[in-house]
Amino acid sequence: VNDSGMSKAVRMLPVSVSKIPAQPGKIKGDSIICAGSSKTYKIDYVEGASFYTWTLPSGWKGTSTTNIITLTSGTKTGNIMVTAGNICGSSIARQMAVEINSIPDQPGKISIESTSAKENYRIYSIEPVKGATSYTWTLPAGWTGTSTSKSIKVIQGPAGGTITVTANNSCGSSKISKLIVTP
Repeated sequence: VNDSGMSKAVRMLPVSVSKIPAQPGKIKGDSIICAGSSKTYKIDYVEGASFYTWTLPSGWKGTSTTNIITLTSGTKTGNIMVTAGNICGSSIARQMAVEINSIPDQPGKISIESTSAKENYRIYSIEPVKGATSYTWTLPAGWTGTSTSKSIKVIQGPAGGTITVTANNSCGSSKISKLIVTP
C-alpha cells in the first residue's frame, strides 16, 4: 500500500500450528536382562514427533533418535526413559524399570543329606543359590545319578573321586563347588 493505492497481488504464507507431542506409550522389551547383553526396545510412533530422546541407566550404551533403540546393558539396574520431540519441545518422559540378572554365586558346601546302606545310595545337597534356575552335578567315574535341583540321589561306584555342582541361570553358570568322596 502507498499513496497511489494497493497492489493487486496478495502474497500468502500458509501456517500450521504444532504442539508438543504426547507422552510416548509403553516401552516394549525385556525388563530383566543379563549384564553386557544386547537388546532392542521400542515404542509406538507418537503423532507429531520428529525425533525421540532415549536415556539409559548409568553404564549402559546405545543411542537413537527414532522410536527403536538397540542397546548394550551395563551392570546396574535402573530406568530406560524416552521422550518424543519436535520444534515445539519434548513430551513427558515414559520410563521402564530394568533389572540386571547376574550369574549365580558359587554354591556353598556340598553335604550328605541322607544315606541308605541297604540300597547303597546317598543324597547330596546344597543350600539354594539366589537367582539360580537349575544346577549341574558331576559325579566320580562309576557313580550314577542325575539332577538339576539343589540335591542329587547317587548310587555309589567302586572308587572315590569328586562331586561337583554349579548353579545356573539364563546368564551363565557359577564357579564350581567340590566335595571329595569315598565309596
